[in-house]
Amino acid sequence: MDYRRYPYDEQVFNFTLSATTANFAHEVAFKSTVEATIEPQNRHAVWKVEAVNTVDGKRRFAPDYGPETFRRVLEITNGESPIFNFLSVAPLDSDDSMVAYSEFVMRVSRYSSYYLGNYIFLEVILVLLGWVTFFMSPESVDARVGISLTLVLAINVFQIVLVENIPETGYLTDLAIFTVCNTVILALTCIETVIVFAAVKTTQAKDAIVSATKLYANSPAAVAACCKIQRAVRRRLYGCNGHVVLNSKNDNADDTKRQAYIHSKWKRVIAERKMQRSHRLRLSRRQARSARIVILKTYQQHARYIATEGDRISAIFIFPIIFTVYTATIFGR
Repeated sequence: MDYRRYPYDEQVFNFTLSATTANFAHEVAFKSTVEATIEPQNRHAVWKVEAVNTVDGKRRFAPDYGPETFRRVLEITNGESPIFNFLSVAPLDSDDSMVAYSEFVMRVSRYSSYYLGNYIFLEVILVLLGWVTFFMSPESVDARVGISLTLVLAINVFQIVLVENIPETGYLTDLAIFTVCNTVILALTCIETVIVFAAVKTTQAKDAIVSATKLYANSPAAVAACCKIQRAVRRRLYGCNGHVVLNSKNDNADDTKRQAYIHSKWKRVIAERKMQRSHRLRLSRRQARSARIVILKTYQQHARYIATEGDRISAIFIFPIIFTVYTATIFGR
């Protein structure tokens, strides 16, 4: 039996009714008839009979051997066997040496309402419960992950029951494939929850930095501190040990010399920065070849979009499309 389309599988059964060698075709003949309808009390609980075909005919009682073989056997046995002794006086291809038979070919299909209500429908409900988690707050990561994992375990229970109800096969049935796909989509729901939660945390950290910057942007104390830091940086860049060093030690040095000195210092600083930038650029190009770094950079750049639109896109587009596609593919062929 082929269970690939289980529980929507169809099977074909062949069986033959034949007379024994004691009753040859000239004594017993078969004439088969098939009822057009089957009474409700005679219907099978699992299988529905779709069609029954019959073929009546005659064949030699030992169909694997031809007449020449029988003649050689007769010469060897010298008619000692009663059957061969009978055949010695009867034509080998006549009704006296053949038996009648009726061959039946029955095509049946499985009643699927039981499996539709107890397996498929309940699994669809569990998957839809996983879909509801997209409408929960992204910050409720514990509740969302707990629901997804609980639903995965519930689907696995259906998988165990399904394995116990059908024989072991070297392939997956349609219902088993559907159960596996449901398990995968619920696991993807759990992964999506974690990704969106991480994006929300990243976005909140960036917003906290922006809020703190705005808080101190217009503060007089913060402005004074920034100016102090800038002066210290300039002294660090243009002087030695925090003081500006000129070619002349006279405090009343010419402004032109001071500007020339600052200009030369800036040239050296700019050249150093260019070298550092080119070095970092070479390093970043090497590191960009790694898929992990590319993914992290992309994730950080789009963290806000993932945090705000991730659940919405998953609930409206990604999740329904995936579920509809594999369900239609499995049961619609």
